[in-house]
Amino acid sequence: MSFLPEDDEPANIAALAIFKQHLGLLPRVFRAQMSRPDLVDSQAKFIETLLFEKGSLTRIQKEFILLAVSGANQNIYFPALFSQTLQFLGVKPEVSRQVTVVLLLTDPSAHEIDILSLHGALCCPCRGL
Repeated sequence: MSFLPEDDEPANIAALAIFKQHLGLLPRVFRAQMSRPDLVDSQAKFIETLLFEKGSLTRIQKEFILLAVSGANQNIYFPALFSQTLQFLGVKPEVSRQVTVVLLLTDPSAHEIDILSLHGALCCPCRGL
């Protein structure tokens, strides 16, 4: 039994479909906010632009950054979500777990090391660049 209502109102389906399509699931954090469909819609559009559109970084690199920042911030919910999303994208759970725990990829490229170092400096200023 879920404490979160299933909301299948037509106005909400488009925003929720973005998450299902790109994440392979509907995160509960967004279902919990469905009393404000305008908020969820804005978040869906922002995340779609930031995370799902093609750019200099691959989708997997972006997900790893989100995973590492969530782990560094000692967040409990989002490392699990991003690990599950990375698994949906073909990344082994052990790799996600390692990033969460030690903030390093196994056999990372120089580019990935630079990205993870930058995220560490941004989310943990005490480490510096």
